[in-house]
Amino acid sequence: MGSVMIRRGDVLLPPRAQNLEDWCAALGREDLMGEWGDPGKGPDAVTRWSKQKVWWKCGKEECGHRWGATAQVGNRARGNGCPACAGKVPTATNNFEVYCEETGRQELLGEWADHGRRPKGFLRATRRGACWHVAAPIVWLQR
Repeated sequence: MGSVMIRRGDVLLPPRAQNLEDWCAALGREDLMGEWGDPGKGPDAVTRWSKQKVWWKCGKEECGHRWGATAQVGNRARGNGCPACAGKVPTATNNFEVYCEETGRQELLGEWADHGRRPKGFLRATRRGACWHVAAPIVWLQR
């Protein structure tokens, strides 16, 4: 079984360009290599199709967030970048506590009853459950 040449648009990639580092260089996507942050393996050790979890770091100096994701370049090349910059994970400037302070809803923080987790670990809209103290009686209507 021989090596397979890969066509990407007008560029014909040699077999050696099938590892992530060479593929990015061949297609002018060095920006992705600037976000490589895996201390355990280099981008030349994984293929661009790899489903191995690797570590990335945000290329924006003011962010610096690190996250684990697959090395699949298709995801990264489509713009699936830093989850902190996309507002998908809580950060020091984007979390439920900051939301309450910015919107004048500090009373919600007083009702927080989840002692194992802090409001800073949640976004304002999340699917994760949390415990609350409720000051007033509540009536649920089920249909």
